[in-house]
Amino acid sequence: MNPSPTPTPTDEELRAGLLEDLNEARLCRCRPRVPRQPTHCTVGYDSYPSKERHSGDRLVPVLRLSGLWLEQLGFAIGSMLQITARAGELGMSVVEVDTVRLRD
Repeated sequence: MNPSPTPTPTDEELRAGLLEDLNEARLCRCRPRVPRQPTHCTVGYDSYPSKERHSGDRLVPVLRLSGLWLEQLGFAIGSMLQITARAGELGMSVVEVDTVRLRD
């Protein structure tokens, strides 16, 4: 049998001061952050300034991925990535530090 969850304090209880520690009450309201892996994203755009003023900026596709789920998969901040590309498909993998070749 699962233990019953701690009841979430109501706004009235908070205002009435029925709970001793307001910070504790706020923590009860928050659910723990669980990294969730997205199932899809939308390709956005950015612009490169045009060399010629009258032709306007050139729009280029942009992908932005962020979230705790990346860290759980080994994509830590500052990681070097190897990207492979095929028509309609991108692959990314973390490059181990000892295999990174520095250019002369």
